[in-house]
Amino acid sequence: NWIGRIDDPSMMLSNSEQFPLLNAMFLIMRQALSWREHLLEYPSEPFGTSNAPRYYSYSLHRKVVMTEYIVMKQVVDAFYAFKEFSAEAKQTIVMNSYNYWLPFHMCLKTALYGDGSVKKIYTHRIMHFDVDMDSLINLVKSDKEKFSAPESDCQISARHLHKFLTGNVPMLVSALRYMKLNDYEMAAVYLLILIETNKSVAPMDTHAQHTLNHIREQLLKELYEFYEDDDKWRLGEILLLLCSIMETGNDFLESITLMDVCKRKIVYFALRNNNEE
Repeated sequence: NWIGRIDDPSMMLSNSEQFPLLNAMFLIMRQALSWREHLLEYPSEPFGTSNAPRYYSYSLHRKVVMTEYIVMKQVVDAFYAFKEFSAEAKQTIVMNSYNYWLPFHMCLKTALYGDGSVKKIYTHRIMHFDVDMDSLINLVKSDKEKFSAPESDCQISARHLHKFLTGNVPMLVSALRYMKLNDYEMAAVYLLILIETNKSVAPMDTHAQHTLNHIREQLLKELYEFYEDDDKWRLGEILLLLCSIMETGNDFLESITLMDVCKRKIVYFALRNNNEE
């Protein structure tokens, strides 16, 4: 029943500006369901390596870990942003988060254990949140003290993102294509991660900016090289659209040259193919 309802538009909260975190959770959960369904449907299908099932599950495990980190960061930011909300409103947010993540966690667990090769599952920490606001805030504060010193939050964010994507972008691009996601879905999954992570990186942190810029360049290159020539026109159009959204939605991205890279790629293929469009 829950899987059938997750695509129901009425499940989305009406005020997306007031509850961006919960609506983002819906998008991530839908993505998780596609991973789960594909693994259950093709548990032993080759994935480019001799130990394909284990490798595939491990890539999913890394995706889970990074998703957990981003969402936890959003949760922390959300509670600071919502500090003026009433206690009832805050408790509703916690309850909804718990209810939404419970089935998400279960479907991920099913996917990870689908081929019997993954012995350990990463449990989402949001699963352990008490509905009591005081205990939740205390947990967030203790984490902040434990993990923020001596590094800043933005440094931690950049390091986590770098560790997750560096060396794994080709694998993740292949995994998304293997799951038969369409072009818009595949590009959006990656750029959504980068957009959300950008929010936790301070513009003055030049090291974090450099790290994220490097990842964006690598990501764009891998996405672009993966497409066949006939598909690159459409990919360029998608990336230009998404980049324009990113630029208008985040001041930090004004200094990013991703848009220029896309334009150069499109011009190059237009000249090579003698395509007047």
